Amino acid sequence: MDLESYLKEPVSTDRPRTSGWLSAGRLEVPSGVMVVADPTFLFHAEPIEVGAGTFAIEVALSDFAGRRLVSKLRAVRAPGGAVGADVQRFIVDSGRVGLADVDRFHAETDPLDDAGYQDYIAGTKGDDLVGILHADGPSPLFFAGTGFGSGAYLIREIVRDGERVGLQVVFANLDVDDPQDG
Repeated sequence: MDLESYLKEPVSTDRPRTSGWLSAGRLEVPSGVMVVADPTFLFHAEPIEVGAGTFAIEVALSDFAGRRLVSKLRAVRAPGGAVGADVQRFIVDSGRVGLADVDRFHAETDPLDDAGYQDYIAGTKGDDLVGILHADGPSPLFFAGTGFGSGAYLIREIVRDGERVGLQVVFANLDVDDPQDG
């Protein structure tokens, strides 16, 4: 099932339910380096080497207590990898995570003042679970809601044949049938 179809399904109210991985879009990372952080703090995010390419962005959604939230997020440029080592932690204050190519992001946002940057990251409604800001512009910014909102989250690498091919973040693992975090 794709993301659009899943979002049309009624929210489960009887017990936690997780969707499995759903395609949410693609992100070009020509520099081979990605920033992952609360969009408010992307300027200060530690860049992560991921290899250049087109990354499939996938999310797992969970229904819990009558609401739907993003429980997991991953960005991969090659299928078939396994969740590997911890890469870094990041703090979320806005209830959102942003992913972008580091060079494209800085080229677009470095010239902006605070108000200009706030305009750059604005444009999402509070109930938007996932999306891409500036999809047709020079610096697309993928965003997703972060589970239950603010907090600290761990970025883990996805590895295939000894090479980092992606990143994964678990915000809230609510699938009672699969207590694994990968």
